[in-house]
Formats: sequence, structure tokens, C-alpha cells
Amino acid sequence: MSLYFGAQDEGKMAYQGRFSAWESNGIKVTPVMSQPTGSWKGCKGYIQEHVKVSDGANTAVVLCGQKEMVQGAKDVLIPMGVPETSFILNF
Repeated sequence: MSLYFGAQDEGKMAYQGRFSAWESNGIKVTPVMSQPTGSWKGCKGYIQEHVKVSDGANTAVVLCGQKEMVQGAKDVLIPMGVPETSFILNF
């Protein structure tokens, strides 16, 4: 299981203190900052620029966020083979 977790900058990223626990339970956490500050060395930009799917037909995706992010992620994931019916949205 993978979690791509986006925020504007480090100060606005919720749940950072839980990432290690999630990873110890088998979840690969990839934080992505659209406007990082300081010495951020992780992924920069938007989650749809970093998401990777090895088997789209057997992938389920939960998208929670702004409509523009959701559409951008779907625009990338559908060509990777993720069926439209495999998306769960927060709106």
C-alpha cells in the first residue's frame, strides 16, 4: 500500500508524526510539497507528478483533496490502467 500525501509546505502537512508508524505497518508514505520551505529534500510539486502504479487493473485509489488535484491524479492514473470504477473520492 502506498500513500502520496501532499501539502503546500512542511508547516501545513498534517500527521507527519504518524508517518513512521504507518510505514512500520507496511504503508509506503511519500510526502510531496508544492511549495517547500527550508531544507526540504523530498518530493516537490504535486502528487500526480510522483505517483507510480505497477498494476493499474488491480489498483484502488482513494483521492481526498481539492477537485483540481483529484482530476490531475485521475488524468495520470487512468492511462496507467486504473479503471474509473477504482476511484473513491471525498466529494
